[in-house]
Amino acid sequence: MSGKLSTEEKKVLIIWLIIGLVAFFLVMSIHIYKFTGEKQETYDKEYQILKDYDRYYTVVGALNKYYAFYNARAYESIFHILSNTYKEENAITLDNIKEFIPENEASLNFKGALMCYKTIDKGITSYLVKGYETDVFTGDELNTVYYNVTLDNNTFSFALEKIDSEFYGGNCHV
Repeated sequence: MSGKLSTEEKKVLIIWLIIGLVAFFLVMSIHIYKFTGEKQETYDKEYQILKDYDRYYTVVGALNKYYAFYNARAYESIFHILSNTYKEENAITLDNIKEFIPENEASLNFKGALMCYKTIDKGITSYLVKGYETDVFTGDELNTVYYNVTLDNNTFSFALEKIDSEFYGGNCHV
């Protein structure tokens, strides 16, 4: 077919092809910008029950790390994983952290139960956790405990603070 076209007709077809390609790439770049450049971040206003098992075990793993520090009496490590607001509200410093960590003769472990979550910022999620302190050796449940664990996926870190059952129950509607 191209053999039957004159040189001028070939030039016109090439120009139209170039115009079409430019228009296509222009439309695609606008479309991509619309979905990436103007993306509105929406964050949760209320906590929801967590159903993602991967996240559940990530949060339980963070709490188990806390209990490993607790059992080893590694107070400086505990201080670093406590949330800044919790430390400020309770005036916790490295010098007085032992006053806020209860002494227990048994080595403790954490057994997770129901958990709720909400996204509070880009890559940052807050989890309200109900669980049980268990004796490492016997497996007996000793206390019901509640925590607020904040996972920061931007820095791959976490912070936690102990909360009371009223805060948990008032926000994690079950």
